[in-house]
Amino acid sequence: LGGWFIPEVWMLPGFFRDSKLGWAASLCRLVKQNRTVAEERMAGQLRDWLSEGDFADMARLGFNSVRLPVGYWNLIQDPYGLFAPQDVSVSLGYIDWAFAMADKHGLSVLLDLHGAPGSQNGIDHSGCSMEPAWSSPRNVNLTLVTIEAMARRYGRKPALLGFELLNEPARALSEANHSLLVSFYERAYRIIRRHSHPE
Repeated sequence: LGGWFIPEVWMLPGFFRDSKLGWAASLCRLVKQNRTVAEERMAGQLRDWLSEGDFADMARLGFNSVRLPVGYWNLIQDPYGLFAPQDVSVSLGYIDWAFAMADKHGLSVLLDLHGAPGSQNGIDHSGCSMEPAWSSPRNVNLTLVTIEAMARRYGRKPALLGFELLNEPARALSEANHSLLVSFYERAYRIIRRHSHPE
């Protein structure tokens, strides 16, 4: 379900129309340029991108699961105020709806943390094309807070297939700071286990 919560310019160029951001466009850049426009466009995107019929069609075509990419700002209130929608309850309502539709139509959901605080790779699909700053202690801890919120809310949903804890971290993180990633994954795993079914 890519593009629903984090519009990417190659996938949804119309979302960034008239912004003059070109191929450097990302959600945080549109918010910085004009929050009102970004909020209006995200409201329409969240409302119109999917319908129950889409879930029914996927099931009919033989799909058994969907991947749902979200940003940290869709799961917790964003302390940086970089993204839209600014009100996290709006995003949570749509994620809840996606789980309900998946369950109704016999699909499972892989909930994917696609955009982490500070951006884990600096690419637009993290929500912000910027110099990655994920590895700061504040952003790593904020990511763990996000995972806690994600696991607490969705860890026991019948339609849950699993959690993707950090989408495509930068190669430099793996090469130059691999121990930080390992520590993060170990801490995140313990959080997930606390809020998951025991089996």
